[in-house]
Amino acid sequence: MAYYIIGGIILVLLIVVFSARKRIQTIYAKYMKVSNKADITGKQLALAGKEYLKLEGLQFSLIEGKMTDGYSHKYKTLFISDEVANTASLASVAIVAHELGHAMQDFGNDRLYHLTHIFNRITRFTNKFILPCLIVGIGFLLFEFELNISYGLLYTSLGLFCLHLLLKVLTIPMERNASHRALKFLKQYKIVSNSEHNKARKLLRVAGQTYITALFDGIFITFNKTKRFFYKK
Repeated sequence: MAYYIIGGIILVLLIVVFSARKRIQTIYAKYMKVSNKADITGKQLALAGKEYLKLEGLQFSLIEGKMTDGYSHKYKTLFISDEVANTASLASVAIVAHELGHAMQDFGNDRLYHLTHIFNRITRFTNKFILPCLIVGIGFLLFEFELNISYGLLYTSLGLFCLHLLLKVLTIPMERNASHRALKFLKQYKIVSNSEHNKARKLLRVAGQTYITALFDGIFITFNKTKRFFYKK
């Protein structure tokens, strides 16, 4: 019975994961076709945001792919996908504003942001041992070989996964804060109209619902290196 329960939980999680990803892809494609009041591209907003928000030292980089945008604490760099950088759409400014929100957290020494960054560095290393410990532990248990070591490996795997889960729990309020900063920035500098502001909030809210998909990041997925093209103001 326990196996059926565990299998059911995993199945439900997979359904939630893939449905969440599909939904954000749909919303992203929809609002990529909607213009913004200021009629500016993601790249233009990023450059203007650096000046308006006084983010001295912030760098920018173009990155291939869709929805690959992000902010790097290590390099103090905002990575913008080609489509977002060169399109004057509502999705473009919402996404760039969100990443500027992370830059504001970083440059403003936001405690939660930096705590999340520390946990991220730790779990990036510890996640490598979750599956090996689990597989070896189950193998020893099935063959009744060194049961003490088997249970030790299983508990280690569980503990490391709980550490990974803690990071994701911390990530949710950190991401919401970045979105709040983004929406405030877009409204304050009149980048979007009131109706566009509501749509931008919807886009960022839906994106926030996908954080559960990150539960398996670093464990089951091997990320490909992406070629980056740097540009200057």
